[in-house]
Amino acid sequence: MTNDRGTSSRRIFAGIAGGFLVSTVMTTPASAQDDPQHGLADIIVTAQRTEGRLQDTPVSVALLSGEELATRGISDPAALQGSLPAVQFQPVGDVLANIRGIGTFNLQPGADAAIAYNVDDIYIAHATGLTPVFFDLARIEALRGPQGTLYGRNTNAGAINIITNRPRLGRLSAAAQVQAGNYDLIATEAMLNLPLGETVAVRISGATQKHDGYMRDGHNDADIYAGRIRLLFAPDQGTELLLTGEYSNQSGLGAGGSSPCLATFAVAGCNRKGWDAYAGNETPVPDDFRSVENIGINGQLAHDFTWATLTAIASWRRVDYASLTTTGDANIPFGDFGYKPSNANQLFTGEVRLNSLASSPVQWVVGAYYSREKMTNRIDRTFLSDTLLGVSEVLDRYRATSRALFGQVTVPLGSRIRLTGGLRFTDEEKSASGVATNYFVVPAASIATGGAESHSGLTWKAGIEADLARASLAYASVSTGFKSGGVNQTPAGFGIPSSYAPERITAYQAGVKNRFLDNKLQVNAEVFYYRYTGFQELLNIFAPGYLAFYTVNSQKARVYGGEIEVVAMPSPDDRFEASLALLDTRFTRFDLTSFGGADYSGNELRNAPPVTANVAYQHRFRLGSAGELTPRIETVISDKYYTDAINSVAGQQASYTQTSASLRYLSANGGWSLTGWVRNLENEAVIYSYFGGRGYPLAPRTYGVTLRFETR
Repeated sequence: MTNDRGTSSRRIFAGIAGGFLVSTVMTTPASAQDDPQHGLADIIVTAQRTEGRLQDTPVSVALLSGEELATRGISDPAALQGSLPAVQFQPVGDVLANIRGIGTFNLQPGADAAIAYNVDDIYIAHATGLTPVFFDLARIEALRGPQGTLYGRNTNAGAINIITNRPRLGRLSAAAQVQAGNYDLIATEAMLNLPLGETVAVRISGATQKHDGYMRDGHNDADIYAGRIRLLFAPDQGTELLLTGEYSNQSGLGAGGSSPCLATFAVAGCNRKGWDAYAGNETPVPDDFRSVENIGINGQLAHDFTWATLTAIASWRRVDYASLTTTGDANIPFGDFGYKPSNANQLFTGEVRLNSLASSPVQWVVGAYYSREKMTNRIDRTFLSDTLLGVSEVLDRYRATSRALFGQVTVPLGSRIRLTGGLRFTDEEKSASGVATNYFVVPAASIATGGAESHSGLTWKAGIEADLARASLAYASVSTGFKSGGVNQTPAGFGIPSSYAPERITAYQAGVKNRFLDNKLQVNAEVFYYRYTGFQELLNIFAPGYLAFYTVNSQKARVYGGEIEVVAMPSPDDRFEASLALLDTRFTRFDLTSFGGADYSGNELRNAPPVTANVAYQHRFRLGSAGELTPRIETVISDKYYTDAINSVAGQQASYTQTSASLRYLSANGGWSLTGWVRNLENEAVIYSYFGGRGYPLAPRTYGVTLRFETR
């Protein structure tokens, strides 16, 4: 970061801090005439493992409802990019997320994310376990900041909760949707909610998505189908049993397409004028492919006692993954490069929680968690020159087990102030064993790989919150968390550690949530400071005849910044949204010279723009008996950032804007709608990763129409 840029960041940080103070001072009691029908509606979230109003939850949460996803044409995780402030999505094969500059960009088998992905309250260990297309969703919640007490390990950046619609008792309903757009996009969705008597209901839903590749060599395409069936049994008012089965399959060439953008004459390669971001390989590779099959079953039991609510959850998920991605040009060291992994992963999780009743003056939760993951994996990395040469790595056995006990309590001090304390004890262990074979030598040489990593310890949270007025909440907290360590599948002889330790965080956060002007103006703000030890980064080493990916721990890193988000409804038909996020990241010490690496101290974290702004406006035109028409326009403005840990000039993404727009017609009875939408109106080529002289871009301009029918 240059001095000018650092000065700009400090100035804007001062602005955010000023806005934080202003939003605190401005608090006034909400009028008794508040009417959600003519103002901002209350939103229910489950950020604290129980239902509560968003504005009463002392956690920074960005949210999109199922209706918002549909009206904006967002039908897959990659399309979320730019829609949630301070959250970035990177479609590297699977969609990985960054929250406040913290995330995981890691190709190694068994590497855990810094963000907990949860689907219907069930932890998904890796992004490949997520359904690759959105359908029949209630909402998506992005919890910004560590969630180590209630959500456990691997939540240093936060959590993303995907909540699907539950079966509804006593109501027959159905919905169907079709979407068409450029790149020959065709997507469908259907849902049927069927009551089976007074105490049982079943909900069946499914979706498909298919489009051509955004890269001219065919990469970044989609061919997906998915389905879900949920059965709800509620024998009495206080007991529910919810069973879910889901399946998805995706094929084609898949995400991860890239184009060469080597720096020449000190000009940034991926930002130089004339760079062809969507060219892909010089010569299309017909053998490339990507296949992911995902199946999961789970059961959730909830029972209300007179004094607490018991929740028990068990789930099993299997993911089978295989792909081949080849770069077909001469800019890669050693010639053309192919990466061919195949993976079989199974994950079992179980959790039991006991929550206080919503009416209890003291709010508490206690619980226990268990997970066991096993995996086999094979990776063929092949360099092509005059002869076929390469390296193969086989992971014969991978096991990861985690156990935890946790509890959190919120105690009132008078009528306006509450104190929160939480503890979580975690014990986990990982082990891996395999073999790496180097075909660059004759005869081929095989070396055993693997190792083990285990640890146990306490994480904690201490917080305070206060009702400044009827519709104004202030809160502050200090918390700790960790992201799991792991095992490097690299041969001996390169000086690379066989395992890497957990990364640990201490986070300081303070925020305010306010409603003003008879519920027509919402101003939320949060500032934060993170102190890291052991921050994990994926690096690589080019050696004669070998390319190794490995994860290492930095000694120290720090992250600080803040967000301000404003939502206003000056009239029942107008809605304005604006947010400003500031981020400053730094490896304060990241010295790898002890085993032949470099010193990255002072570098910024990857994919961490110092300044990001989001602005949106929509207006509803009421057409009487003819229905209503709602145009919407939104844009994201991003500062420049680095896309690799070494902060290479060639891989720096320049500042950019990306604009989306939609026009929705809704029939008078609400039974059908027609929406036209466009994303990345500027057709800006934005890279999310840089590796080996190649840039990996986000989607170009996409547009289409969505036709939806549903019973009312």
